[in-house]
Amino acid sequence: MSKPKNETAVVVEQTTEAKVTWTKEQADQFIKDKGGVSKAIRSLLAEGKERGEVARLLHKRYQHVRNVALTPIKKGA
Repeated sequence: MSKPKNETAVVVEQTTEAKVTWTKEQADQFIKDKGGVSKAIRSLLAEGKERGEVARLLHKRYQHVRNVALTPIKKGA
């Protein structure tokens, strides 16, 4: 049996990009170097990282990262 002519093949592209993880100590040091959790989160988001990845890297909850991403920076801060 052959395939009907109107069927099309779907190609799914898979990325082989490895997920980077930091130890708790590395995450704590990064946060300390940036001057706080919110600054560290904003820094990683500015680099183009996704919220879930930032949460995993810094050992924080996704909701925390989302809240920081959506909250504007206060004037004078």
